[in-house]
Amino acid sequence: MLIGPENRKEYLENLITMDGLAGVVEDPTAAYCAVSLTNTPSSAKSFVTQRQTILKEILEAVKITHYDPATAPLSPDLNLTAGPSEVYRTDLARVAGARFFTAFDTFPSTGVGVEIEAARRYNRISVIFHDHKIRTSRMQPDCAIHVAIKDLKQQQEQVKELFSFLREYTPGRGIEEQHPLLLGFKDGQSVNLPELAAKEFPELVYTYDGTKPSLTFSVDNFEVL
Repeated sequence: MLIGPENRKEYLENLITMDGLAGVVEDPTAAYCAVSLTNTPSSAKSFVTQRQTILKEILEAVKITHYDPATAPLSPDLNLTAGPSEVYRTDLARVAGARFFTAFDTFPSTGVGVEIEAARRYNRISVIFHDHKIRTSRMQPDCAIHVAIKDLKQQQEQVKELFSFLREYTPGRGIEEQHPLLLGFKDGQSVNLPELAAKEFPELVYTYDGTKPSLTFSVDNFEVL
């Protein structure tokens, strides 16, 4: 065990202070819901919004409050005057202040990638959703729970049960054969949380398949370069 109940608070306080976010306190009933924004194709925005809405309804049902960057004051769809430093610090503080982290691995996004790694460093319980029918980057984080999504609306009850299950655990960090592990602590016992979640919810397990097609994008204004 590298991070557990005895040293997790001190670990987080030191890390958050080093990131210039002293005073940010983790809310064990909150989630940061990362979402691709700036370069999401306009034809896909309603799809992205719809799934984010369903996810927020799932979290509300299990009494986890959510923060959605798409509807926040600094969203690129609402505010283009704030600079990178303000956006970075604001979103980093929001990640640090929430026990849970979610993201959809569908569209390439610099912001979501940065936030995923921040959630890993801050020892969040990260749930990464992957679309069952497509192939995305193999650069996927460890210390996270990877979920296969076929139809989120139809899978709502299963995903609710997953988050209800995860709420019972306090996160930690371990290592086994040089592989970092996301640990979960409950009643004085520790478990490999992604491994246990996979056993409890086998229908949600995601497995990378390089034979599946990736989404095809086009650049309509390449002349600006």
